[in-house]
Parts: sequence; C-alpha cells; structure tokens
Amino acid sequence: MEDAWLTRKTLLMRAVEKNDEHAWDDFVNYYHEFIFMVLTKLGKKGAECEDLAQETLISIWEKLPELKYNKEKAKFRTWLSRVIKNKVIDDYRKLKTQTKLKQGYSEEQEKKLNSSDIDHMIEQEWEVHLIKLALNNISSQFSENSLKTFEYAMQGLSDYEIAEK
Repeated sequence: MEDAWLTRKTLLMRAVEKNDEHAWDDFVNYYHEFIFMVLTKLGKKGAECEDLAQETLISIWEKLPELKYNKEKAKFRTWLSRVIKNKVIDDYRKLKTQTKLKQGYSEEQEKKLNSSDIDHMIEQEWEVHLIKLALNNISSQFSENSLKTFEYAMQGLSDYEIAEK
C-alpha cells in the first residue's frame, strides 16, 4: 500500500547536495515547522525549542549526504522522527547531568520520550503539518468563510456548532 503522506523525494535528493543552498532553504522551509511542533509536543518551549530545532536541522544536514538515512530501511519521516527524538533525549541527558532537577528535568519526561506513543504522536503531527502546508497553498482560492468552516470542522465541531459560529 502506498503511503498517502510521502516525503518529497526530489527535495531529499536535492538536499543531499551540501552546496545546493536553494535546496537546503526549501528543505528547512518544508520541515522546520514540523520539527518545531514535535519538539513542543515533547515538552520543549521557547528559545530551547528553537535551539533544538536548529540543532536537529544541522544534524540532518550533516547526515543526509553521508547516506546515514537509508531509504531501503525506513521512510524518511521515520528517520527524521528518530533524529528529533534522539536530539531531545540527548538534551534531557545533558540537563540531567548538568543540573539534575534544577531546570525542569523530570523522570516523567524521560519516560515519555521512551514510550511507543511518541511515534504515533509524530505521525499525527506530520499529518497536521501537511494539512497546514496544503491549506497555505490553496487558501487564496477560497473565501475566508469557507476556510473558517473547514478549520472548525478540523477541530471536531458539529455542523450545528459550525453554523452557530
């Protein structure tokens, strides 16, 4: 069965070239918000979240050309999820070592990172990310009212609630 949420393979092939700045800019524009959303869901906030997003992108930039992502073993999204998860785990370990419980580190957060629910959450965030990208691409073709109606429907509101709003 074909994956309905495929990663843009042409973008990946172009991003492998370290000298192709335009491809890398496209890659960052396409994935930064997704990475940021996942980091936020994993408990990172503000500048810490932005720093980890940048570190994650740098790690990807370094690993892609060296073929540390193997498309035969997993989907790119699966590999990307592991890179994000590993960055957060490394960050928590660093926090744990440096400050123990002083700066918001908790055993609960570490357990959350090692749970199998994280993969499901990342998959959901990927779908949300793609929906946002698609909406940005087509929003100029619809009225503001139509877009609001769709947004309310995506929030799970009933037809009656949408009509009331």
